[in-house]
Amino acid sequence: MSELDKSSAVQPAVPSAPRTARERVRSELTSEIKAVALAQLASGGGAALSLRAIAREMGMASSALFRYFRSRDALLTALIIDSYSSLAEAAETAEAQVHLESIEDRWMAICRGVRNWAVAHPHEYALIFGSPIPGYAAPPGTIGPPPGCRCCWATCWATSCRTGPMTLARTLSRPWPSSAR
Repeated sequence: MSELDKSSAVQPAVPSAPRTARERVRSELTSEIKAVALAQLASGGGAALSLRAIAREMGMASSALFRYFRSRDALLTALIIDSYSSLAEAAETAEAQVHLESIEDRWMAICRGVRNWAVAHPHEYALIFGSPIPGYAAPPGTIGPPPGCRCCWATCWATSCRTGPMTLARTLSRPWPSSAR
């Protein structure tokens, strides 16, 4: 095959994010709905979350919003899953920065990552660790870790168990650094 033939060869398509205009608009509107819902949660709490109020704020018909989330509980579930995913990502990112360090340093990094996330996202933190939302029950398929979740907490816990209980006790009894407060 000549150089010209090689350069003009069709490259295989790489699967990517949604490509059609309709898919992009749907993705953008879903993100906007979630952002407005988080703002509503911040101002009134979980019990005050209303799809009709979200639609009104976005300038949409309330019936149009139901094309994106079939109910208030479906929207809450999406927000909770997003919050847990964001928290896990923050913890894993913090742990990855010190992954080759001691188990104590890894635990402290995870704790700092979780705390920093909680401070930066207080309403999402309250959504997943605060008081239960009246009338909301998580769908059975959403309880438990997501498939393929690396879960740095479990990895770190298993490592500390292998290294002995005294290592874990020393880690948990260390004072919180003043720089992280």
